[in-house]
Amino acid sequence: VDAAGRDASKARTPVAAIGTVARGVGQRLGTHLDRLVPALVAPLGDADDAESNDPERNELRETCLHGLEELVRRCPAEAEAHVDALLETALAFAAFDPNYSYGDEDEEMDADDEEEDEEYEDDYGDEDDDDDTSWKVRRAAVRVCGAVAEAKPRSSLVDLATALVGRFKEREENVRVDVVETLTKLVKTMAQTDALAALAPQACRACKKPISGKVGDNLKTKSACFGLLRELCVSAPPGALGEEDVRLVAEASGRGLAEKSQSLKLEGAKLLRSALARGEEAKCIVDDAVPRAIDAVKAEWYKLIEEGLRLCVAVAELVRPIDADMAEGEGMDVASKLLEAARPRLVAGAVDLEIRERAIECVGDVTARFADVMDSELLKGAVSDLVEQLDREATRCSALRALAVIANSPRSSATATLVLEKGGLGTLSSFLEHHARPLQQATLEALGALLRTLPPKSKLKAGDVACTLTNASTLAKDSDLHLAHLATKSIAAAVSQCTLDKKAKTACENDVLPAALTLAASPLLQGAPLDGLADVFEAIALKGGGGALGFDALLSALPDAARVAKEEDPVRGSRQARKNVAVVIARLCAAADASTLKKAVANLVNQVGDENKLLAVTALGELGRRCDLSKLGAISTLTACLGAGDVGDADEAKTAAAAALGSCVAGAPHELDGLLDALDEDPCPREYLLLIALREVVAHAPSDRIKSVALRLVQRLLTAVQGNQEAVADSAAECAGALAAIAPEAVAQHFLDPLLNASDVKHKASAAACAKAATSAKLATDASVAAALVDRLEPLLKLLDDEDLDCKKKSLGLVHAAAHNRLSLLEAHSGFVESRLATLAALKIEHVVDLGPFKHKVDDGLPLRKAALAALATLVDRKAIQDTAGCVDVVAGALADKNADVQAQAHQLLVKLCALDAASVLAKADAICEPLDKAVHKKIKEGTAKDDRAWDLVRSALRAVLAVKELPGGCPRADALLEKARAKDKLAAELAALAK
Repeated sequence: VDAAGRDASKARTPVAAIGTVARGVGQRLGTHLDRLVPALVAPLGDADDAESNDPERNELRETCLHGLEELVRRCPAEAEAHVDALLETALAFAAFDPNYSYGDEDEEMDADDEEEDEEYEDDYGDEDDDDDTSWKVRRAAVRVCGAVAEAKPRSSLVDLATALVGRFKEREENVRVDVVETLTKLVKTMAQTDALAALAPQACRACKKPISGKVGDNLKTKSACFGLLRELCVSAPPGALGEEDVRLVAEASGRGLAEKSQSLKLEGAKLLRSALARGEEAKCIVDDAVPRAIDAVKAEWYKLIEEGLRLCVAVAELVRPIDADMAEGEGMDVASKLLEAARPRLVAGAVDLEIRERAIECVGDVTARFADVMDSELLKGAVSDLVEQLDREATRCSALRALAVIANSPRSSATATLVLEKGGLGTLSSFLEHHARPLQQATLEALGALLRTLPPKSKLKAGDVACTLTNASTLAKDSDLHLAHLATKSIAAAVSQCTLDKKAKTACENDVLPAALTLAASPLLQGAPLDGLADVFEAIALKGGGGALGFDALLSALPDAARVAKEEDPVRGSRQARKNVAVVIARLCAAADASTLKKAVANLVNQVGDENKLLAVTALGELGRRCDLSKLGAISTLTACLGAGDVGDADEAKTAAAAALGSCVAGAPHELDGLLDALDEDPCPREYLLLIALREVVAHAPSDRIKSVALRLVQRLLTAVQGNQEAVADSAAECAGALAAIAPEAVAQHFLDPLLNASDVKHKASAAACAKAATSAKLATDASVAAALVDRLEPLLKLLDDEDLDCKKKSLGLVHAAAHNRLSLLEAHSGFVESRLATLAALKIEHVVDLGPFKHKVDDGLPLRKAALAALATLVDRKAIQDTAGCVDVVAGALADKNADVQAQAHQLLVKLCALDAASVLAKADAICEPLDKAVHKKIKEGTAKDDRAWDLVRSALRAVLAVKELPGGCPRADALLEKARAKDKLAAELAALAK
């Protein structure tokens, strides 16, 4: 190429060769870009040289630009040094049109021209010169602009986007479409930025002229412009589009709906829906949107009908937000029109199933939003239409979801009565007998919503409540916690809202209660399912009427259930299972009257010394968080437990008692001074346990009470950290981190600063542990974390360079927690953090330990390597990694690590990087595939079980290879590796299983 210079005939072959290599294995040319880029730019010549516009020269230019595009796409990191110059060159050739003069069209685009259609025809008409090939050069240049845009940070894309807007005047449609599509990608990249807010109006107005052409003309350009306008509606920040711009978008959608092409009509409908999603900005086009939505619903093409129904939902969302109040009768006209259009589409057999499902969704959403202003007959008719769909198996799930939406709406108080009376409850509950999980889920969601809004003393068919309780209880199992949560919510609503006849009480005793007790002792239960189960017990206690369903019977049955479960399966007696039962007991006690509560607390206090001691202590803690137990003896009993030596398993019992004590003090904040006085004792033999209690107080007590003693707390925690007990220091640091969410300035000035200025590295490590806890504290906010850590983050992160391994580890913990919870903290330090993570991910500190008969090699750097890779993985998940190419290098090194856990982490991280930056992964394909090959073909002993860790590692490596193989452009090394694996029967079977 260098020898050929600008001689097109001589340069064509070597340039084409470079382009072919770039398309095939462009990622391997990264180290040669300093020679390749100038070699491909030189033959382009000068874009202002009109005399060089000949087919042979243009063909060479096109080939060079295609080669540059591939090099930039395949080697983005290495091309970064060239992107500015390439962008300037590409923009110059994007306007290379020597045979045509565009005149002053930039000014005309901003002016109101009455002869717009005629100008459109003149500017966008067919070319007179069939021999002009300059359009190929322009198209290739625009594609280079797109490739360069992907390699540049989005903050520097404004000038490029503005230049592309100016190229909407392009006369050749193929080039014009590429210009619009490239700008669409830029808009997506610049989403929700101030730069896009400034660009959006200009881009909207630029689309007006191409879209305003005659019906049937320039369909590709119109379609591309519709895509750009949709992206602008989605990506532009709030307030970026003014009323004029929104009306322009609505006008464009109207033109699209008026086209003869069905695909353009669909694009127009989608564009209108995107415009309506702008919220307040789009209220000016509602009057235009309603008739267009209705016309689309009445269309003949099924896809357009579906989009029209979605449009109806979008109109309803805009006119009547679910939480907005409206005057009587307001919006009635809109609701009537939308329902009049949608309800006929529910007729079975007349339309496709997809349309019926969309119509059900539309009727449900519109009814949910306008139920309080709708005519009673219209409301009854809409609900009846949905109930009729329950008789058809194909539409049953959709109808149930729509009924749930209506019932959950604050606007529809009469829906539950319309649906559940006259046998409706029994019909719905019978669906729970089916084995289809989607139907079970939809039924439980609808039942829960309808029962919660059912008016008292509703006339339900005899036996319907009992049937509902029986069928729902069969799904209250820990094998499917989501269904269990929905089932418990439905049961609780049925018990609390319905009148319980004899059959219903029998169902509660024989079906609901055994299932609930079994579920309560499950170690898998937590979160929302646990809350739903507690609601069931609370509802039964309040409505059961005594006997086996009374408060005392339930309170006795829960510990027995936990004990029986532990005897049958020791795993079910785990700490989590015990806590679940304790939470249910606490909820029961908290719902009882004062005398019953006093009796229950006395019973729990007495159990502290017997076989149920751990359950009793945990239950007292959970109850103490909800009620003031200071006058019922709970706090004194738990305090005594801290010093007792005969309470079963001393360590576990004392720790549980300390946490319970803290919860009880949180529920009785006036007892905090007593806890602090106990901590101030010198010596303080129970310091560690009291700090556990204090941590619970800080996490759950009223913030005002904690703030009043914040300085005292901080000083005491600092004293604890400066002691000689590592466990005490760690507990104090975690407590200080929780306190930072409430009193960030006090923690920063009186805890972190003294520790960071100390000479003892252990104190600095405690500061990092405190900062980690502060980023993930339950009450933490961005403001509290920033106040405590922003000014001190640099010295905390520099602990990554400390020679002490504990300092490195705790600083790594801070980085990981911040990346997961408070990513904004790391933005100013991203380069430093990523470079240190790369270093620590390769850290090996091996030494030999002499154990007498044999020697053992220990790697002290292994925990740090794992922690560094975990932090990198979190940054990649959050798309916060700046140097993806450097991260790929880290992964390549970790893949060759001798430790199986590190290899598995590297495999997972590689899969994520393939989705984030395919070009950087392909550039290192050789370094990546070699260790993957070894991991896949590692020898495994004959007879090793398939669930063994050795096979887990092989499967992990195969997933990574498959991810590399699926990268755009492909990877020959990965293809060869997979072919080699398929030659072995066992590996072929694993690949087949992964493919499923």
